[in-house]
Amino acid sequence: MKTQLLRHLTACASAYGHENNLSQRDVAALALGDRIFFERVENPEKTFTVRTYDRGMLWFSKSWPLTLPWPDDVPRPRIIESMVA
Repeated sequence: MKTQLLRHLTACASAYGHENNLSQRDVAALALGDRIFFERVENPEKTFTVRTYDRGMLWFSKSWPLTLPWPDDVPRPRIIESMVA
């Protein structure tokens, strides 16, 4: 499961970073509040919580540029007004 969730986060981070000319570290800082997130979880002994995944994916969904297609193989979280506050 970690592999699939990390693949989703990485796909969003790569597309978002490319579109906005940002490094992976900059995107990780914006989306997850952790500049070295992707570097750290490359270590097979390191992991992350579902809460971190949800927070990052929600940030991507809210911040996604209108002109950039969402990655095809990544489920996009639905933004609920009560979650935005």
